[in-house]
Amino acid sequence: MKRHVFGAVALCAALLVLGGCVPKRAIQDASNALDSAKKNCAPEYASSQYREAKSLLDEANTLKDDNHKKAREDAKKALDTAKSAEAAAVARKASAKTEADAAVASAGNALKAARDAGAMEYASSQYNAASAKLDAAKAAMAGSDCNYLKARDLAREAESLANAAKDAALRAKEEERRKA
Repeated sequence: MKRHVFGAVALCAALLVLGGCVPKRAIQDASNALDSAKKNCAPEYASSQYREAKSLLDEANTLKDDNHKKAREDAKKALDTAKSAEAAAVARKASAKTEADAAVASAGNALKAARDAGAMEYASSQYNAASAKLDAAKAAMAGSDCNYLKARDLAREAESLANAAKDAALRAKEEERRKA
């Protein structure tokens, strides 16, 4: 009889320990997947999925001591969502790089057209602002592959400023011609 009681107590203790470890392992797996997604720029390129995975992981951590089953379920969902966010981020990163490259090239062309139109002389502040934005876009791209969308946006701003500088220079040159 004592042997059965001891065996039952040992089994209960083992189940309690395993029950406590399983959510922790699932939480650690989800945490690792979230870290991997972050390294692959998921916060920038798959932000809603990344935030959802983080929220699920936070919930699993909150529940791990009180509700093992729910913590395990949330950790599993967090793991799946983090993997999905990472895959989406990798795909979006490639298209964002293409967009950023195109925007930088377009801004460079607009800056050259502004320079050719005399913007350095007639609209120097706008031209300099455009040039600074383009430099910032290039620096963002060089800084991290998580910055492609930021670089794209900066390059688009640079292009807009360069076009405005070109237009201002052409207007100023036309005004000079009329006065001459």
